Amino acid sequence: MEQRHFASARIATDRQRVSPALLTQKNRFLALLASLAVFSLSNLGCRAKPALGISWFSLYHLRKLELFTVAVQRLESTLDTLRSYDNPMDKKEFSSSKNALSERRVVIIDTGYASYEYERKVLEDASYVLDIFQGKRHDRQGKMAFAKNAIGLLCRWTSIDAEFLDAAPTLKAVVRYGVGYDTIDLPAAMTRGVRVANVQGYANHSVSDHALALMFACVRALPLRQKVFKTQFSTPPRERLFEFHDKTLGIIGLGRIGGTLCKKTQTLFKRVLACDPYIPEARFIELGAVKTDLGTVLAESHVISLHCNRTEETTQLIDRTAFSQMQQRPILINTARGEVVDEEALLEALESDQLHSAGLDVFCDEPPLANCDELLAHPHLIATGHYAWYSETALIELQKGAAENMLMLLQGNLPEDCLNP
Repeated sequence: MEQRHFASARIATDRQRVSPALLTQKNRFLALLASLAVFSLSNLGCRAKPALGISWFSLYHLRKLELFTVAVQRLESTLDTLRSYDNPMDKKEFSSSKNALSERRVVIIDTGYASYEYERKVLEDASYVLDIFQGKRHDRQGKMAFAKNAIGLLCRWTSIDAEFLDAAPTLKAVVRYGVGYDTIDLPAAMTRGVRVANVQGYANHSVSDHALALMFACVRALPLRQKVFKTQFSTPPRERLFEFHDKTLGIIGLGRIGGTLCKKTQTLFKRVLACDPYIPEARFIELGAVKTDLGTVLAESHVISLHCNRTEETTQLIDRTAFSQMQQRPILINTARGEVVDEEALLEALESDQLHSAGLDVFCDEPPLANCDELLAHPHLIATGHYAWYSETALIELQKGAAENMLMLLQGNLPEDCLNP
């Protein structure tokens, strides 16, 4: 049996993490009452342990009188609060406090990180209340209900469209953890007066490092080598294992991540081509990249790395037509968005030897569905599970950036990452 000592026991209100800055001492007392009432009014006598957050087993084993005294005082205080709940003035004051809290409520609807203490500290220090959705990943209706009275929303993969926004009419700000924002309907948000931001610049090194790792793994056929390690110990796994020093790298999308990759590869490749119609020519010169168009990148590059956002313009950008323009049998690397590549056309290109190999960290469906099994099984494909963004440093920067962007938006300021200023 797990032993929970009283000194570390928390009552229900502590678990909800209601901000002390929002509550008077009396309202904090009443908030305790409401949390306890939900769990204990119907069975206070027989199930006091979970309701009060006190381990009677631990109390029984306390050896120090002062700890026992503290425990008794906490219990008496809690019972006094329960007895006073029928006071109509207290009810009225608690209701007012609850409404005040809802006006300062920020919710996280997509979880998965080990801790949210940074977000909690940033927001609660500014007198906001942070609530975290504990339901299932694909429970869209549950998330919509959870966000109903929130003014701020932090998300990862849930689609924030007109339907979702209408279900949360009090929303003022939405922040997505990450760079891509194709899951958020920006026009719908703008129409409803909701500011939206993403988090840019947090994973420049981790994603560009991952792209490089995929390049090396592809050109040296590393996974394929592992499969025949003992049976063909000294035999190269395939004939075409080329070197980068006399080859051309093509980068599609020269934003923060693409630009970081460009810097890292200046001495690795003979030449770096890049195309991005939204980046000024001075930036190409600064990074040492030759500015060109998409057709030239496809035709002349021996390695092609994708670093563009998913938009209507870039969806299925690398399709059958694009593969037919690739004259160097290149390596294709995608750490951007799965939808940028036509996966059926990619499989055809690998099977017809139009490509040397491909390294993918992103897919049209995540996790990939059964219709992707043949592609994933191809011997010249290397796949990783959308973790190119991750490093210990990048995760801290991501959560920090999301919290700070949310706070700025709620305070009426526009962060650099605001998508609809």
